[in-house]
Amino acid sequence: MSRAQDYYGKFVDLPIALENRTDASPKPFRITKALNFNDPNGLLWSVPAGSYTDGATIPWLFELIVGDNYDGPYFPASIVHDYFCCVQTRTAHDTHRNFYYAMLANGTPSWQAWLMYSAVRLGGPDWTLTQQSLANDGTNCFDEIGSLLTPPRGAGASTAAAPSAETSSPSRKFDIFIKSAALAQDQRDTFLVSKLMAVAKTLQDTDGKVIDLTATGEIPATFEGVEQLKAMVDGATTFAGYSPTEARANFTDFGLLVPIEGSSEQVVASVKAEGGLVRTGGGWSAVELSNIGIAQATLPKMLPDSYLVEAARTNGLKGTGIEWTATKSVAERAQWNKIIEADRSYQNWLTSPNVLPQGG
Repeated sequence: MSRAQDYYGKFVDLPIALENRTDASPKPFRITKALNFNDPNGLLWSVPAGSYTDGATIPWLFELIVGDNYDGPYFPASIVHDYFCCVQTRTAHDTHRNFYYAMLANGTPSWQAWLMYSAVRLGGPDWTLTQQSLANDGTNCFDEIGSLLTPPRGAGASTAAAPSAETSSPSRKFDIFIKSAALAQDQRDTFLVSKLMAVAKTLQDTDGKVIDLTATGEIPATFEGVEQLKAMVDGATTFAGYSPTEARANFTDFGLLVPIEGSSEQVVASVKAEGGLVRTGGGWSAVELSNIGIAQATLPKMLPDSYLVEAARTNGLKGTGIEWTATKSVAERAQWNKIIEADRSYQNWLTSPNVLPQGG
């Protein structure tokens, strides 16, 4: 998909027609009129009447960015994106990129579009052509199965422990695996919140031109830049590329991070209550930069070698979103990687269209 002379496509069926569902489904809205979007290449993305949505593929990330505001110009694009992430009849690459174009087509500010696109690339679903459904009308787009596997975010995560060799029964081993995977996901989410808050500040600070800053320089707000950002986050949260002999990470490899107070859930709830990052956020302040080891009033062109070192020394990495990666031993990293990868594979299988429950 490519942009041609700033034409991003067009919605042809606005305004959106929704009704509230009366049951307790995690997707509370039913679409009563088809929603169609023609992308810049003329490809039609159609959400049929009768399908269900919550308006967000990753609800908690949506809340972090826009609060509980369902009236913004990004909302039609969010519905299309949510639907096609459910049915998976197009590639993940095209589905996520179409989300970006559809936001701009309906008037979403550029920096917000880059922030929300980054969120779905960093924390959203991914699938391959072999996982795509051949026939799916969208009415089976529910996520009840996931609730059977992973506890709600924050539910008992702080007490979960990594698997022990002293497990006897298969059910006990599976139970420990699930709790460990939930803890791993909770800590990954903390890093992601810290990172996206920093991305929001950087985009606003640079008028939507720069998405992050590393030890080697700026990452531009482009599709290639977002992929570079994703590689950084994946590396930080799966220990990819870390030295097998060094116990600590290079802080500058993580890019800019916002120190946060409390769990990721608490931070999301607090930002949501104020209207999300699109309403509460601003560019970097001199005090914020000083707190993370940048001794100047504006963003530099690259991160200094001292980045986060002083913060790490004074607060033990608490609240930076990276404490779990920087303090684990080599053996612990290897063990957690196995947990993370197994959980990701199982979740991908559970959420593929062919195993979702049919009907509403």
